[in-house]
Amino acid sequence: MFRSDTDKAFHTTMPYVKVDLTQNLFAEYPNPCPTEDSIYNLCDVDWLYERFKDDDVFNHLYHNRKVQDAARRMIEKSSIENPKDQDGEFLAALVEQFISPEFSEKGLYATMRTIELIQDYARKNNKKVLYVFSYGTPDLEIHLKGGERFDQTLIDFMNKKNLPYVDMLEEHADDYKRFSAGIEAYFDRYFIKHKYNPQGNDFQAFAIREKLLEMLEPKPLPYREE
Repeated sequence: MFRSDTDKAFHTTMPYVKVDLTQNLFAEYPNPCPTEDSIYNLCDVDWLYERFKDDDVFNHLYHNRKVQDAARRMIEKSSIENPKDQDGEFLAALVEQFISPEFSEKGLYATMRTIELIQDYARKNNKKVLYVFSYGTPDLEIHLKGGERFDQTLIDFMNKKNLPYVDMLEEHADDYKRFSAGIEAYFDRYFIKHKYNPQGNDFQAFAIREKLLEMLEPKPLPYREE
């Protein structure tokens, strides 16, 4: 994270991976813009195209008319009375492209391969890793209403590998069984929009505690039996 002269925080890009399920490909790539100055490359359409022209996701978005139109209107937002509405339109157009089963499958595959790399590192360095799967309100609402979870293959993977994890989707499902005021009231209790409020953070912390205690040896003094 860097801070500008106005003391406003912003984030650089990150290292990333490329996935091709047909070829069982999982390729790692370095951060394309690792410095504050290099972030401005993202404002250069020609640079973006040359840098990412072989990337399937970039090409999918680059040639999508709905995303192009929304992006153009966002760029012109200085002449629009409600620029936030244009931001939302652009984001909605992007989200629409990333909710397809194909992108979800690629994301889950990349996650599982990344976990394998983490586990390799942990074994080599005598470390233990506890994985916490946290979810926003849209996925949680689907699950609370009885819908299928999108990441079942990931959960199956974790169980097959016998890796320790905390599944916040199931933690909330169990908690919701004792709640009678409806989903909206339940979300108001734990969330501010899609993020946890203080009570939500407390709920997650206690959900993590038991699994974490199982992994700690020796255990913290308050949890020792002697």
